[in-house]
Amino acid sequence: MVADTGEGPVVAVIADGQRDQPSDSVWVVPLAGGAPHTLLPELSGIVEEISRLPGSVEKIAARIVARTYGRSFAIDVMNGDRQPLTPPTLANRGSLVQGPSLSADGARLAAIWTDATTPEEVFLGDVGGRAESVSCFGAVFHNRLQPAEQVTWVSDAGVEIEGLLTYPAGFEPGLRYPLVVEVHGGPAWQWEDRVMLDWRDWAQMLASRGYAVLLPNPRGSTAYGHAFQRLLQDDIGGGESRGLVTGALAMVERGIADPARLGIAGWSWGGYLTAWTITQTDIFSAAIMGAGLANLISEHGQGDIPSMNQLYYPGQPYDHLDAYWAASPIKFVSATRTPTLILHGDDDARVHPAQGMEYFRALKTLGVPVRFVRYPREKHGIEERAHQIDVMNRIVEWLDRYLVSPAAS
Repeated sequence: MVADTGEGPVVAVIADGQRDQPSDSVWVVPLAGGAPHTLLPELSGIVEEISRLPGSVEKIAARIVARTYGRSFAIDVMNGDRQPLTPPTLANRGSLVQGPSLSADGARLAAIWTDATTPEEVFLGDVGGRAESVSCFGAVFHNRLQPAEQVTWVSDAGVEIEGLLTYPAGFEPGLRYPLVVEVHGGPAWQWEDRVMLDWRDWAQMLASRGYAVLLPNPRGSTAYGHAFQRLLQDDIGGGESRGLVTGALAMVERGIADPARLGIAGWSWGGYLTAWTITQTDIFSAAIMGAGLANLISEHGQGDIPSMNQLYYPGQPYDHLDAYWAASPIKFVSATRTPTLILHGDDDARVHPAQGMEYFRALKTLGVPVRFVRYPREKHGIEERAHQIDVMNRIVEWLDRYLVSPAAS
């Protein structure tokens, strides 16, 4: 979009600075030509949406996710100064996940807001004032969803990891529950304080069945600044995975999770980290690999975004074969003992189903309990409703089989 700094018009876009500044931010470039620069060089978060700010040619509106919260701001395109737009009544919890859309005078706004126990609703309000819900799409879930708590723990090398812990239905302090670590995709993404009711966001589905669910934002996640995201570079799998393991153990230490009933699951990059992590540890009794990567060398030639690897590796696999192989779950698969459910779309161009096939054949050959389900016509995301329901049913069945049967402690 075009704005004006007072020294001439500029184009403002969402972009990143590649490996040095990997988090998406607001970048501007003079319309007459010149070098682009970021408006928010020290932003500890990620910009996910920008729009015009009505009545101003020097400011834009932006939705920024910082840690686990999404908020909206007015940003001055000359100096990057930020002023909050999120109504105070929505600013102390939850996330704005879309918007805001502002009135012509910039005084009123509409936005979509949610938190762990509130499905996405449309809110109307005054900038700097109150906002109220004007929709009731989630009324059927009222008092039926489980609360989530922001939690932190220390991974290796003193790196603090943050996540969200969704409590199981009927939670009683002092009792231990089966815990599922659900890993987000990306890897440049993050879990936010929002409702988890999607076919691949399983926290509420599992919590309603008595599971505690940990949603970690391991190193490499967005919304924590450039330095945190850069920790993933040239360390694919390693530090990320240790953050997941230490998170599960932290929940055991807190007395919430049963150490004999730990599971790990994820879709896309979350599927990759699931496949990788169970080659590195045997603490998990069940795993679900959704559209995940098994062999990062072959994946580079099969997927539709091979350029992404240049953000995390020193170069192409043809010049750095050892680096790609060292981070491939298939290299260490002989150490795996965890029963694994593999789910994949047949027409997935992002992560080819051959990745799931490689992992399935290895586990089958090794005698590890494994099931491989491929969905016809489906791409990287599962779109047909019958298939979405089947995914969820199979997830519950698999976890119940391996995490509920052991005697409770």
